Order: sequence, then structure tokens, then C-alpha cells
Amino acid sequence: LKPFTPVKIHELLNKLITQEQHAVFSIVMYEEWIEKIVNAIWSLHIDEVEVYMEELRLYCLSASTSDSAFIHLLRDCLPMLNKRLAGRGFKPKVEEINPNCTMLQYFNLLQEQIMNSIEELALQRGGQDLMQKAKVYMDANLTKSLSLEDVAEYLGITPQYLSLLFKKVFNESFVQYRINKRIELAKRMLEIPHYKSNDIAFEVGYENYPSFSRMFKKVTGLSPLEYRQMMGIK
Repeated sequence: LKPFTPVKIHELLNKLITQEQHAVFSIVMYEEWIEKIVNAIWSLHIDEVEVYMEELRLYCLSASTSDSAFIHLLRDCLPMLNKRLAGRGFKPKVEEINPNCTMLQYFNLLQEQIMNSIEELALQRGGQDLMQKAKVYMDANLTKSLSLEDVAEYLGITPQYLSLLFKKVFNESFVQYRINKRIELAKRMLEIPHYKSNDIAFEVGYENYPSFSRMFKKVTGLSPLEYRQMMGIK
């Protein structure tokens, strides 16, 4: 920050030099990574955020000789990210990370804060409405092969974004919701005597009866046959 002097600049540079190995940490490269991460957050590209964070982690690791040195290099990361995001009109909720931990713990906490920011940004952009649209589409296509990628393509978003936001909005995963809805449909069909169990398995999106039977029992505690017997259906 202005005013700056050669003495202040040298003091800053000295902090970025590992005393044991004399490895210089490039401020320019650090800022480039920060900008890449900000752009990925802004675009809600979760996979890109993870890639850039891993690159930054490895770079900081190469420029440090201890946990404390590694943490020192990363301490400016979150404030810089949040300042640049604020410049775009988004101010995520942040919590200060306790530096008194291992470098792995610190990095994991840093990543968690960044992922929370992505979730918060996604919700601000109408994520709840988008996830309701996802549910409607899933409910209408339960009897088809219904993957995370299929629904993400329908919505025009990435699978990672869909998975993360779905869990955030509904407090259950995409896969768990799909399982529960298929089992609910299967129960209704099992209550109709003329439907064969094998046919029901295919109707609710399972490739074979054994897979369907195992999942049905896992969810309900009963096999399809036992469920029918309980309902008084032979």
C-alpha cells in the first residue's frame, strides 16, 4: 500500500523467501492464481477451482520448509479472493482460519471456505428455483436412465455445480433423492396386483431385479415380495 519505500519492499520480499532453502515465492504467480480462482468461482466452475487450488497448494509447498511457512504463504489467499469478489458485487460470509494447525488442516479449511462461497453465490443467483426445476425434471423421468450429467445438461449447468447445490438446497444428495423417489414409485406399483416385480424393477429405472430388490430392502427394510405380503397381495 502507498506510501511504500525500498525498505518496506525489501522487508516484504524477505518474508517470501524460505530461509532454509532460499526459494523465492513469486507474488506475480500468486496473484495470477488468485485471479484464476476468482474467475472460476464467479463462473461457478467447481472443478476449475479445485484444480487451481491444488496448483497453488503445490506451489506454496515447494516454497516452504515448515507448516508455519506454508500457512504464512496462504494467509493472504482468502482476503485477496474476497476483496476481488467484493469488487464484482459479491461479499461472501467468511470466518477467520486459525493458523495454529497443520498445513493440511489449514488448506482443507481454506478450501471449505471457498466452497461455501460458491454455494452462497449460487443461491444468490436463483439456485433454489433452479433446483426446484431439477426436481420436476427428475420426477418426470424417473423411469428412464437418469444421471447427474443428464439433469445438469438439461439445466445448462455443470454436474459438479448441480451436485453441490442440490445437496445445499434440499439437504440430501442427488443420488439419494433419485433412490427415494424411485422406491416410492415402486411401492405404489407393487400395490397393484397385476404388476410383476421384474417389470416394476425396469419401470423404476433399474437394469435388473436383484439390484432393485437390494435397494428396495435397504430403503424400506423389506424385500418387494415381503412388502406385497404385508399389503395382503400374493
